[in-house]
Amino acid sequence: MVCFIVGMIITVAEPDLQVLSNQVPSVPNAVLVWTVAFGVGIFMIIAVLRILLNISLLKILIVLYPVLFLVSFFGAGRFYGHCL
Repeated sequence: MVCFIVGMIITVAEPDLQVLSNQVPSVPNAVLVWTVAFGVGIFMIIAVLRILLNISLLKILIVLYPVLFLVSFFGAGRFYGHCL
């Protein structure tokens, strides 16, 4: 839990992310910053669990790549619908 909070706080405080959020007019700044911060926090938890439980990177990638493709497949229509 601590690694999640630390990852989020560090990400929110990152000046480059603030600059990036100002360059994306279609997404509110706070939504973009907090979404990225949440993602970093989640992956910090995965990284710590990988170290503590001695899980190989290959096993994590085998599980997460299909999840990534499913999310991108179902989310692509919504994303491209807003861009048209």
